[in-house]
Amino acid sequence: MWAKVFFSLFLVLFILAGVFFMRNEEDPTSVKQIQGKASPVREAKNIVMYEKRQDSDWVFVVRAKLLLQETNELFTMLNFRMDRSDGMKIEGGKAKYNSETSLLKVVGPMTIDTTDGWRVVLTDLVWDRSRKYAVTDKPVAVQGRKGSLRGDRAEFFDDFNRIIISGDVHAKVDQSVFNDLRS
Repeated sequence: MWAKVFFSLFLVLFILAGVFFMRNEEDPTSVKQIQGKASPVREAKNIVMYEKRQDSDWVFVVRAKLLLQETNELFTMLNFRMDRSDGMKIEGGKAKYNSETSLLKVVGPMTIDTTDGWRVVLTDLVWDRSRKYAVTDKPVAVQGRKGSLRGDRAEFFDDFNRIIISGDVHAKVDQSVFNDLRS
């Protein structure tokens, strides 16, 4: 008889301990683990934002799996994608945006698909959105139907419409690319 009571009591305690530990177990994608510090001001998951800039006809659609507002000006996006209405697309894993300075810093790998069919693969980009200028000092690879290029760094002008690749540049491109440049 006492064995059944002790077994039942043990079973109840085991279930309660399991519930307690399950509730306190942290999600591997929790904000505290991502930031390694205190919780942000706000957090949103699976966001979609639309931006229409006054100086352009383009519309940006920004998507992110997680958006953290760390201060009034500083935001972090995880697993983001930016689609521009003319067909350009930017994707990456993590970006920090300062709304006061209009600086977007992408941390880690990212891709840019241009409107004319080129795909740029790079790491660690700083984009000054007010100046429409971006730069990376890390290696860049560009691939398209008309060839490929790679270099040690790149600068992007006019919201990614012009690209300058420098430092140990290697190119294998179709002759029509040069003909297009002369026009």
